[in-house]
Amino acid sequence: MKSIMSTDWNDCYAKKETPWEKGQATPVLEEMWAKQQPLFTGRVFVPGCGIGHDARWLADRGLTVTGGDIAPLALEAARDWDRQSTASFKMVDVLSPPADLLGYFDGVWEHTCLCALAPELRNAYIKGLHTVLKSGGRVAGVFFINPEMDEGEEGPPFGISVEELKTLWESHGFTVHEHWVPTTGYEGRVGRELAMILSKN
Repeated sequence: MKSIMSTDWNDCYAKKETPWEKGQATPVLEEMWAKQQPLFTGRVFVPGCGIGHDARWLADRGLTVTGGDIAPLALEAARDWDRQSTASFKMVDVLSPPADLLGYFDGVWEHTCLCALAPELRNAYIKGLHTVLKSGGRVAGVFFINPEMDEGEEGPPFGISVEELKTLWESHGFTVHEHWVPTTGYEGRVGRELAMILSKN
């Protein structure tokens, strides 16, 4: 199996080649929170958290949030961005979660991390999320169903269809409760993403 490091994410941060870094949490969080409040309770994991905008947004709403990433420079920036935030940040390879996180979280916020990984890693990624969630834990996420690409560009991000998403999650022990195309998002992403709410069986 390829490593999650098949893309050198830390090098991307070192070179400041981070087009996914928008300086704020995704606007889809506001839309989803209003539609599904309370979206989460308790402890929430944000995989591939980057500089941590989404993690801090959730922490500001009273949740106990852990942002995980494999890029040390991203985690360093996340901790430095707002030292008053209650969100915590740690090195986590979701393909092989550490023992202390197994069954630990009540919820997962997935913000296009799945679509940043090579498609052959998707099964291992979702298995990893399954292991860190408690039974009945929720997953809410935003997925690129149609990322804007230049001619000949292959990704990341890697697009995925609605049916592929449903089959992928359901095959790993999740129930899909709801999905829709958000009416908000970062510039250039509106209409290209899918919001989805699931739970661990």
